[in-house]
Amino acid sequence: SGGVDLLFPHHENEIAQSQCCNGTTFARHWYHSEHLLVDGTTMSKSKGNYYTLRDLVDKGYSAAAVRYALLMGHPRKQLNFTLDSLHAAESATNKLAQWSLHGALSLFSSSVGERDYLEQKSVYSGWAHFGDVIAALHDDLNIPAAFGQLFSTLEKAKGRKLSVEELIEFERITEVILGAVPGKTESPKTTVPAPITALAEKRWAAKQAKDFAAADALRKELTAAGWSMLDRKDGYSLEPLKK
Repeated sequence: SGGVDLLFPHHENEIAQSQCCNGTTFARHWYHSEHLLVDGTTMSKSKGNYYTLRDLVDKGYSAAAVRYALLMGHPRKQLNFTLDSLHAAESATNKLAQWSLHGALSLFSSSVGERDYLEQKSVYSGWAHFGDVIAALHDDLNIPAAFGQLFSTLEKAKGRKLSVEELIEFERITEVILGAVPGKTESPKTTVPAPITALAEKRWAAKQAKDFAAADALRKELTAAGWSMLDRKDGYSLEPLKK
């Protein structure tokens, strides 16, 4: 596997050398993907559009969202990666996580217990409910189309209790495409720096005292420092801003 730039001469040379030396087929399948663009152009530090995986995780994006965004381009077409596409990917993976949770609750709180579910999962291997997703993957590994079929199937199942087979197939197909079932792995906890916590406490106290001018000023300080403060009736939470 590799990028299209390796087709010639690198991989052709590998085939020639290996088959001459060993007298056998080097590989039956080759996977070459088109180039990745970022914000419509090639990625470079000088353009300010150079991201590592660590950069994206540090900005607050989940690994599942990064993977989803990169998979939304067909391997035979160039993919234009943007931070907006990551926002959309976060929304999509959150929907998958909610569906997984809904499926588990609708089963485990009913007559079908978790033990029965696990026993069936060990033997069930059908695709009665997500066959269209598998068909898309068989069509030249068309992952964008597979995601489309996946969400279409989930939409049809909306608002009703799920069968054991549906949840098993859903978990298996998301493990195949995304490498994990969204919502089943806990996201790493964000460590909030002490100065940010102190600012948030001051802002919460100002809001409770109905000093809204001070509360707004402190919120701006938090935003400038790269943090978002989300208010609830009984408190607040802090999240790093997604840049």
